[in-house]
Amino acid sequence: MLDVFSGEVERVAETHDAFVADVNDVSWQETYLVSRIVFELHEAGKVPGPKQCYAISPPAALGGPNPMRGDPVPRNRSW
Repeated sequence: MLDVFSGEVERVAETHDAFVADVNDVSWQETYLVSRIVFELHEAGKVPGPKQCYAISPPAALGGPNPMRGDPVPRNRSW
């Protein structure tokens, strides 16, 4: 996996079957896909439109939070 926050590459599973099993685990999803934050945004009605996506700003490389290292991600930005 390429960590887009740090630029590091990390092996997340030893086999394809292990990867599939991990992807179906809620804890894995919350860590690697920040699914809890996406869920909260959807619950608040903040759903990206066509050709839009969520982004953490500023990026970790520029001093922003890195949720994969446990940094809290502020959820109070307005769109």
